[in-house]
Amino acid sequence: MIADFLARTAVWIALLAVWVSLHKPQDAGWFPTWAGTTTVAGGAVVVTGIGLYVAGAVALARIKRDAVGTPDQLIVEGPYRYVRNPVYLAMVIIIVGLSLLYQAWQVSDIVRTGFLFVMGHLAVLFLEEPATRKRFGEAYEDYCRRVPRWLPRLRPR
Repeated sequence: MIADFLARTAVWIALLAVWVSLHKPQDAGWFPTWAGTTTVAGGAVVVTGIGLYVAGAVALARIKRDAVGTPDQLIVEGPYRYVRNPVYLAMVIIIVGLSLLYQAWQVSDIVRTGFLFVMGHLAVLFLEEPATRKRFGEAYEDYCRRVPRWLPRLRPR
């Protein structure tokens, strides 16, 4: 469980570091030192995203896996009761928070980030969901009817 969590987290931290290095202003350090509403809001959004990420990654790490590392059961606990992709959603929330922290709202930043989000959505739509549907069948279909893909339902059904 811990190795799975740490491996997944290392990958996401590396990807976020690349994103920050591409989007932060050149004269800014890795940790913004300026204060203001945008910085405080960005920090709060990042912390919210980190909380969701940890909850989703822990739920993923607790599931038994087969020899190839594929989950043996459909994950419907923790944040997966409210949204089907909490780890990806957490990354989106963290990136929005980092954008607020670094005030990276130039057109090129928005286009690159939008492209990243669209590619992630397409990967979920055309790769992950069909594979999960094939693996878990009607149980996954029922889960999809009850739980939204990206925008969490506040009360699980």
